[in-house]
Amino acid sequence: MAGIFEEWHNASLLYFIKENKKVTIEQIKEEFPVNEEVVNLNNLVEDDLKQLLGMGKIKFEEGYYSVIEH
Repeated sequence: MAGIFEEWHNASLLYFIKENKKVTIEQIKEEFPVNEEVVNLNNLVEDDLKQLLGMGKIKFEEGYYSVIEH
């Protein structure tokens, strides 16, 4: 049962990083703006990035996020 949750990720964010090759956190936040009125959602982009990093789908090098090609 845990497998399905381990594989969940923000597909839109992953696609954005893949299409743009290398992106900064500023570019990501511009593309995926956070609603300041919803306090609990303020760290969603950072959480999604951490999850994608942990899953080995993206990497962070020299200030840029990029997709790991398998």
